[in-house]
Amino acid sequence: MTDPGPAQGGAPSPPADPGRGTRRLGCALIVILGAAAAGAVYLLRPGPPVERPLPPGPCAVRRLADELDRAEVSGDRLRHGVNLPAAQTRIMGGTFLRSIVASPSQRIVFETPLENARRIDFSAALLHARPEGEAAPVTFRVLAIAPGGAERVLAERTLDPETDAREWHSGSAQLVSADVEGCRLALLTEPGAKTGEGFPTHLPVWGAPTVVSGGEPRNPNVVLIALPGMRADKLSCLGGRPRVTPNIDALGARGLVAESVICPSPSPRVGLRALLTGLGPGALALGEGDEMTRLKRYIGLEKLPVAMRGSGRLAAGFTGGREASALFGGLLGEFDRMMEFTAGGDTLSAQAAAAAGFIEPRRHDPFFVFLYSKQVLPPWTDSRYAGKSPSERISGGFGRPDGPEAYEGFKPTPEEIEYTRALYDGDVASADEAVGRLVDTLSETGLLERTIVAVTSTCGAELFERDWWGTGHGMTEEFLRVPLVMAGPGVAKRRIAGPVRLESVAPALLGAAKATATLGGRSPAPVAGAAGGVVVSGWPQGGEWRWAVRAGRWKLVADAARGKRSLYHLPDETRDFSRERAEIAETLSAEIERYIEWSARAAKSDPARAGAEDYAPSEEAKGLAAPEVAPE
Repeated sequence: MTDPGPAQGGAPSPPADPGRGTRRLGCALIVILGAAAAGAVYLLRPGPPVERPLPPGPCAVRRLADELDRAEVSGDRLRHGVNLPAAQTRIMGGTFLRSIVASPSQRIVFETPLENARRIDFSAALLHARPEGEAAPVTFRVLAIAPGGAERVLAERTLDPETDAREWHSGSAQLVSADVEGCRLALLTEPGAKTGEGFPTHLPVWGAPTVVSGGEPRNPNVVLIALPGMRADKLSCLGGRPRVTPNIDALGARGLVAESVICPSPSPRVGLRALLTGLGPGALALGEGDEMTRLKRYIGLEKLPVAMRGSGRLAAGFTGGREASALFGGLLGEFDRMMEFTAGGDTLSAQAAAAAGFIEPRRHDPFFVFLYSKQVLPPWTDSRYAGKSPSERISGGFGRPDGPEAYEGFKPTPEEIEYTRALYDGDVASADEAVGRLVDTLSETGLLERTIVAVTSTCGAELFERDWWGTGHGMTEEFLRVPLVMAGPGVAKRRIAGPVRLESVAPALLGAAKATATLGGRSPAPVAGAAGGVVVSGWPQGGEWRWAVRAGRWKLVADAARGKRSLYHLPDETRDFSRERAEIAETLSAEIERYIEWSARAAKSDPARAGAEDYAPSEEAKGLAAPEVAPE
């Protein structure tokens, strides 16, 4: 469709583009449910930035949707119910913006005067609210009201329900701070003609109206990339196939590399929740009730995007998969802007392109960008290292989404195993290329030197090391050990060989970003090895708990339902020492029982303080991590 034109007083908006253009709005008032359109969805850019001298003072972000309780609201009210001011409005296809749902004739004047303001961003849309009636155009205006009452139009956009409904349209106005200093901001919606009687035909929606003021951000930006399924031993810098991950390796060469980040579970969903909350299986209430009970607990927990927003950053999420969705993944309202990528479009390349579209016009704004792509999960399809399939059984990519039962009794040949692992490496290489393009965007915009970039995973994957493939099936290192690579200002160049808990990544990012916000009562802290070298992981697979506790190189895997346990000395997970070193097996079994007791208390803790009391391993378990404790 044709772009409605430039916002008055600002830079012209770019022409509509199928890859980066406007997207469809769903037909509901606050949250729109329904099938998402396939493929990637891109944020509409507010236009190329015009370089002007930045005003003095610290950089700050005002979210107008958060100030409505102090605003003066006049004009039409909805006849049915009350005016609904703040919402998380979804575009069909997966885009959510923190929004203000207005009425066709309304004036919202915000109390706090503008100070050192340099830009206003917003999106505008029309929600279809009534199947019949007169559909009139609506004009969106952003006004500056001087102390004496004089008004000045900063930006303007008119939408016609016949041609513009159900789509986001971007607007932006770059300001000279001296011209608007001390003015109050107003959002005005006006119908072009009288609407039908009763409930209005279309409701105007202000999407993520934001005011940015002050100079350059003083603290770093943050980009966090999570790739579930990516194993630590598959990065080239950690022993994987050479030259598969040159871009991630380059980040590690100038920053931090944690070689053994241990996930709290083999499940990508649990790993994601641990990554964003800084909490393990206990505080996430994995043992409490069904998934809806656990999801309710998770929704109430403080998460990394909100902590980053609380430290003055714009937060944008670009995610794929149900576990990372706004509605079913518990992330509704966590980001200022969130885009979901559906099956077929969930590639890190598409997400990185969308993230670049968000970053480029905001080169002077503080931001937190989160990307979560399932590209490295099956099916694996990139054949750059695989060549021709050795078998019709796995042609076209291995690990289709029809479930493990489709491969019941499947016994791969050595050639098929090698081919499958080569497909996996190809998908990792494709993800690495997307990381490189996003880093290039940061470099080209002059942001790389003041942006922390972190790449990690939320679970590993088995590649027929034990006659199986995929995620979520066991507690071996293939499922639990993932990498962390982090580079940027405030990140010291070093390697951490010992185990690091995945839950420690979020507090580490807050610390490196110089954020003042806490996360569930847990203060920012640098990346460090697990306390005493002890890490506990757990997973109620099929309702039956399996546990793994690692103390240094000793690792016990316990199947509670079957009463079975195995003791390994890493990296070897084939020889069972549970009988030969029964005393070590007993110590680690007692550690699991101790952790289960602590977890029961943690699951009932106040969500706002869920991270304040971390698990403290016993002295006996910590003693096993000593280098001299080795198998005979």
